Amino acid sequence: MASIAIIGSTGFTGSHILATLLASPDITSILAFSRTPLSVTNPKLTLHPDTNSANWPSQITSLSPAPSVLFSSLAFPLRYAGTLEAQRAIEYDYHLALARTAKSAGVKVFVVISSAGASPDSKSAFMRMKGEFEVAVEGLGFEHVVFLRPFFITGRREKKRGWDGAVQSCVKVMSVISGGLLTGFWTSRVEDLAQAAVNAGLAALKGEAPSGRKVWILEGREIKSVGK
Repeated sequence: MASIAIIGSTGFTGSHILATLLASPDITSILAFSRTPLSVTNPKLTLHPDTNSANWPSQITSLSPAPSVLFSSLAFPLRYAGTLEAQRAIEYDYHLALARTAKSAGVKVFVVISSAGASPDSKSAFMRMKGEFEVAVEGLGFEHVVFLRPFFITGRREKKRGWDGAVQSCVKVMSVISGGLLTGFWTSRVEDLAQAAVNAGLAALKGEAPSGRKVWILEGREIKSVGK
């Protein structure tokens, strides 16, 4: 039975990961770090609401025993960050500091929602940042790291972004035209993504990652297959 910590549990993907974790009989306790209180209540859920996320690393360090797996869907979109520098300060610098703290605290498996195209050699500043973050995390020495790289995440959002409706309509049309072949290749249902994250994290903890992979990367249709 596993103890879990999650960062980003109030976001679109993170809230689905939290719901999936709560429904899993393999998980005994969940620690959720967030800047705002959660409306979810559950006997195995402990909330760590703190508007100052700078306190989270020290809070992770103080956990005893340390959670076995840390899930992170931490994101700071450019439309909120304003500049690439501000986005990188959160999604790379701060995120890496959290990962480093988690490793020092004794976390065994780190599961991260990354992005399709993540590569330190990418010409895109965002994809390059994601790729550099993955490389840095790999060097921290976790027993296992899982990176999920969705391209576009579909599903109903409580707060819709201006372009979501148009893109999701396009996804539906492309699915019909392709007979469903493209859906799952460049889109991921948020439910499948959340289930894949949980399934992969628990499999890695049990030593059941494919071919014993220390670093397990899930993309495209593999997200859907692992999320079944």
